[in-house]
Amino acid sequence: MFLRMHCPKCGFACEGRGADCPACGIVFAKFRPDPPPAAPPVSSAPPDFPRDESVSDADRLDDLAAKGFDKQPIVSMLIGAALALWTLHSPVLYTLSNMLKTLVHELGHAIAGWGFGIPSVPAFDFTYGGGVTIHQDPSPVVLALIYAALAYLLFLYRHNARSLALLCAIGGAHIASLLTGFDEPIAIAMGHGFELLFAGIFFYRALSGFACVHAAERPLYGFLGFLITFDNMRFAYRLIYSHEHRWMYENAKGGGHWMDFDRLAREFLLVDLSAVAYFFMLASAAPLVISLALYCTRDRWVPTFGRLVSPNPENQGRR
Repeated sequence: MFLRMHCPKCGFACEGRGADCPACGIVFAKFRPDPPPAAPPVSSAPPDFPRDESVSDADRLDDLAAKGFDKQPIVSMLIGAALALWTLHSPVLYTLSNMLKTLVHELGHAIAGWGFGIPSVPAFDFTYGGGVTIHQDPSPVVLALIYAALAYLLFLYRHNARSLALLCAIGGAHIASLLTGFDEPIAIAMGHGFELLFAGIFFYRALSGFACVHAAERPLYGFLGFLITFDNMRFAYRLIYSHEHRWMYENAKGGGHWMDFDRLAREFLLVDLSAVAYFFMLASAAPLVISLALYCTRDRWVPTFGRLVSPNPENQGRR
């Protein structure tokens, strides 16, 4: 009886125990099979899509869902709101935090004064409490420097049509305010206006983490934003509905009608103080709303803002 074997190279069925294959001629003892091909290396790099192809919107949504929702903005705002409410109901903490708000308020008056050529110095009022801004007489030198700076900016942005138009609008509004005497009510209103501006900056930094080094900074900015907002709303509410607080406000600083809203209502708008307080209560919510809108649309307005501040946006686009 003969044994049958198959050639390991060609598969021919060989009868018996021959030393070589009668079909292909290989010597069985010397045959070495070829090693199997190595598997291709696995790369962790993302797939290289052709230039004319892109990831679909559905893929982007799936990718975002896989990463999870960023909870840090919500957590920062909730912690900030809770700390602000606690501070408003703590006399000691509120007194300390109100010093920062007073400084921001008077800084708004001072910057607005300098912007209209009036040297101004913010200070704390140690006689009646709160703050006071000391204004000097208008200075032609300061005005000349302001318009020289405006002329330089017009020259610098001469290749950026949008920035040029914005600078012309600002310069025209500045001249019109000086000619019509509207600069004074603007300077008066900018005390509370700066409070709203800083509240918006604090809210946006809490939401986006912009320029934050440590994670703890975001709840702190949320706290400052809500502290200013809640305090302004409470202040406006008391002016509208509390006769006691309204009387105290109208007779503050020695009873000479030096308070901002009182002057705006009596001297310029010729309306009741409660009308100004109503408007300010609504305006107090604007920083939070605007900051949320800017945070949600930052991928749209940031490039536009970058082109606006670029002296030559065409070169920026090429880069």
